[in-house]
Amino acid sequence: MKKIEYVAAVVVLAALTAVPGAYAKKDKGASNAATVPSDVYAKYDVNTNGALDPAEKDAIRADFTKDPAGALKIFDVNSDGKLSDAEISMIPATKTADAPAKEKKHKKK
Repeated sequence: MKKIEYVAAVVVLAALTAVPGAYAKKDKGASNAATVPSDVYAKYDVNTNGALDPAEKDAIRADFTKDPAGALKIFDVNSDGKLSDAEISMIPATKTADAPAKEKKHKKK
């Protein structure tokens, strides 16, 4: 009898953990959205090859040195006042673009 209760308990627990995922609300727009370079990449990836070259990383470091409290501050994870290669590599290359708004067609009377 204990074996049946054990198996039943396992089945119930498995069902309870699987059900919330099945009914989770899915973001319909995320899969169809285009990706564009993030603002930082768009600014510093001058040759638009999708990677930050050494000269482009030097430009990021120079801008951060000029304005340590600016937009690049969030990437100084260890708060040492410098951007290491590891910190620069955490800068997101892309962001999801907003879906273009659909224009309404007006009927002429």
